[in-house]
Amino acid sequence: MKKVYIICPVRNLNTDERTVLEEYVHKLEAQGIRVHFPPRDTNQNDLTGWNIVLQNRKAVEECDEVHVFWNKNSQGSLFDLGMALALKKPVKLVNAIEPTHGKSFENVLLEWEKKQDFSTNDEKMHATIAEYIKALSRTKKKDWNKAAALSKTVANFIHSQEFQTWAARNQEDPLVSKLATAYSKFVQRIMQTLFL
Repeated sequence: MKKVYIICPVRNLNTDERTVLEEYVHKLEAQGIRVHFPPRDTNQNDLTGWNIVLQNRKAVEECDEVHVFWNKNSQGSLFDLGMALALKKPVKLVNAIEPTHGKSFENVLLEWEKKQDFSTNDEKMHATIAEYIKALSRTKKKDWNKAAALSKTVANFIHSQEFQTWAARNQEDPLVSKLATAYSKFVQRIMQTLFL
């Protein structure tokens, strides 16, 4: 199930903005998307804000996309945007934003959204996994340099945040277990060669 985190004002959310956001969240959930909407889903009873940040960080880590309702006066939104960027999450704008002259968060958001390709994310992951499975099965035991480099590359990919998030969301996808099996067999072949 696809997961979306909504970045939006919480403390200074006015009635009109809340109405727009609640309708937007309802529309996503009607499509079967799991939505984390901080005004509703993050416990706001926190004297310092630390627990709010931790809850939101966990939700951003677990989401597939971040949808942004931009309000330049929302400090929490800036914090959440930083987490989303650090975690390399795709972004989609909920409300219209006008570009500004020079550097601004508005221009960053517009640029970030342009660089995203939501529709092919699964296709790209499938292609990458299929490529690694093929490479693991074709690498010769005696080509140590190539085998070591491939082993490191695949291990880094398997432990990457991007793959871990995708695999958690797609546990039933047969490519997840095929990659694990191919990597395990590859390591066994290399180990047998070392000790024979």
